[in-house]
Amino acid sequence: MKLPKSYNNPISQKNRIMGKRNEEMVEERLNNKWFDFSFPIDPIGRNIKWRVIDFISEKHKVCIELKSRNLYHNQYDTIMIGHNKYIKSLELIKQGYKAFFFFYYEKDKKLMFFDIPKILPNDIEIRRGGTTKRGCKEYDECMYIPIKYLEDIEKYDTYNMYKETH
Repeated sequence: MKLPKSYNNPISQKNRIMGKRNEEMVEERLNNKWFDFSFPIDPIGRNIKWRVIDFISEKHKVCIELKSRNLYHNQYDTIMIGHNKYIKSLELIKQGYKAFFFFYYEKDKKLMFFDIPKILPNDIEIRRGGTTKRGCKEYDECMYIPIKYLEDIEKYDTYNMYKETH
């Protein structure tokens, strides 16, 4: 696997540490607490630095991509995620999966989620985006989700409680 240009940049290294820490924290929050099951441990995937989707339960047909953001949850009107994450999620949705994007906001310690629909609302944009914060230009096709579509996980004690209201 080819490493990104920013791989050795100190900001990129710090981001990877933050992402790994938050992935473990969110996994702990979801397994047998929010969901009534645990996502299986993927010994191969856990060693791969860049998986397209972070958590997949084949048994329960649920998949989650988690992105950590060093922001407040309402700092911007939209949240950006790689379009490739949506494409992979849509493939899984077509196979009967329920798919989510989870966003952990570092600055106010909020865990929000987007329940990915088969057909996107018209105000979700797909366009080029990215960052230069890690010492090089990292741009690709991105999906911009208005934050009005994000749900605060704290509103629902469990996934089943969320399903009952949506």
